Amino acid sequence: MKFVNIKLSEIKYFELGIGKRVLKKTVYKVQSGIPVYSANVRTVFGYAEKSNIKKFDTPYVLWGIDSYFEFNIMSKGVEFATTDHCGSISVKDKNILPEYIAYQLNRVKSEHSFDRSWRPSLKNMSKVSIKIPIIPTDHNLKTCEGYQFDLEEQTKLAKKFKLLQKVKGKLQLLEEEIKQLESVADSVVLD
Repeated sequence: MKFVNIKLSEIKYFELGIGKRVLKKTVYKVQSGIPVYSANVRTVFGYAEKSNIKKFDTPYVLWGIDSYFEFNIMSKGVEFATTDHCGSISVKDKNILPEYIAYQLNRVKSEHSFDRSWRPSLKNMSKVSIKIPIIPTDHNLKTCEGYQFDLEEQTKLAKKFKLLQKVKGKLQLLEEEIKQLESVADSVVLD
C-alpha cells in the first residue's frame, strides 16, 4: 500500500479554524439554536444564535485544544459553532474521509506530544502531516499530483479504528467496575 503525506495546512485539502471566546454564562440559559462545541468536542457546550463557521458544505473534524486532544466528526450540512478551545478542520476533498482523518490524528497525537503544556493550537496543528493511502498511478509524490486517494483503504482503516475505540471504551468500563468491586471487597470486614 502506498501513502502520501499531506499537511493539514494544505488549503487544497483542508481548512483549519478555531472559534472565538464564548463564556458559559452567555450560552447557559439558551436551550436551542446552533450547538456550540468547546474543549470537550463530543458534548455540546451550549447553543448560539449564529455560528463562527461560514460554510457547512464540507464535513468537519473537530479537535479539543485544552483537554485530552479528542476528535469528533461533523457531517456535511450540519451547523455548529466552536469556541476558542475547539479547532475545526474542513475536509475540502470529497476523496478524503473525515473518519480517516480522525483515525490519523489519533495515531499521530503521541508523536507530537500534544497535551496541556504543548497545546494542539492552530499554529501547531498546521504543522501536522497525515498519511493518506493512494491508488498507485503515474504519480509524483513530491508535488502530490497524478494520484488518486484510496477511499476503500481509508474506509477499512477507519472501521478498524472505530472498533478499536469501542473495545477501549469497554475495557475502561470494565476497569472502573473492577476498581469498584475491589473497593467494596476491601471495605468488607471478614469475621
